[in-house]
Amino acid sequence: MIKTDLLEKAKTSALLAAPVVMTAVPAITSYASEDASGGSDVMSTAVTALTTSLTDMATSIGGAIGSILPIVIPLVGVSLVVTIGIAVFKKIASKA
Repeated sequence: MIKTDLLEKAKTSALLAAPVVMTAVPAITSYASEDASGGSDVMSTAVTALTTSLTDMATSIGGAIGSILPIVIPLVGVSLVVTIGIAVFKKIASKA
């Protein structure tokens, strides 16, 4: 009974996956043929746009981290001191 259910699920998955694959293959092939016949301008434009945007994003993230870090480090230090202080106090209080 379990094998039958598993077999039915496998058949259903294969039937659902087949149209997806059949739809994707012509799109990939047409993109490849366009690139081979001179569509490299589109590809180089896309690569340039992605490279530029990722570089800008990395610069922005670096700037944000640089401006937040001086605020966060003292806060983390204070919370660490309080946590360690509470642990030491509990240890001393339990011995007394």
